[in-house]
Amino acid sequence: MLISLIILSVMIFAAIIISLLLNKKKNNLEKELLKTEKEKLNEEIKHKTRELTSQALMMLQKNKLLEEILNSLSEIKTTGKETHKEISDLKRRLKYSMHSEKDWKLFKQYFEEINKNFFESLNKINKKITPAEMKLAALIKLRFSIKETASLLNISEGSVKTARYNLRKKLGLKRNDNIYDYLNSF
Repeated sequence: MLISLIILSVMIFAAIIISLLLNKKKNNLEKELLKTEKEKLNEEIKHKTRELTSQALMMLQKNKLLEEILNSLSEIKTTGKETHKEISDLKRRLKYSMHSEKDWKLFKQYFEEINKNFFESLNKINKKITPAEMKLAALIKLRFSIKETASLLNISEGSVKTARYNLRKKLGLKRNDNIYDYLNSF
């Protein structure tokens, strides 16, 4: 009877130890899986950030080129009424291209993949934030300079400063609050 009790105790003890070892191994495998998944997600975020930055830079270069062409066309001395009309038409089309919403839709898509719920969070803070202010907030979050932002939005640097000021007011920021830090908090 005593021997049976000892054997039973040893078997229970062995079962507990085996169970603990299996749980430890399972936990280690889960930790390793989570670590691998985290690394994969970090790489995906880096890739999406590169795509977003690339898209923004392409838009910046496109707008700069279009602005240079527009300036060149303005400097051309026209001789005939027909030439003047054609140049005016071309200038109008270039200006339209600079404001292309297709580029912004693609930019917004990349941006939202990386910064989920960013625009929703802005809307929760203030429902009166305009689409233009949403674009500005995204560019601020990406640390674009005032000059780069002006080129992307096709407005003057002074207009960017005014728009930043208005956005700060709508977000309820005080003078000493950093808008970049604030936008990166969500």
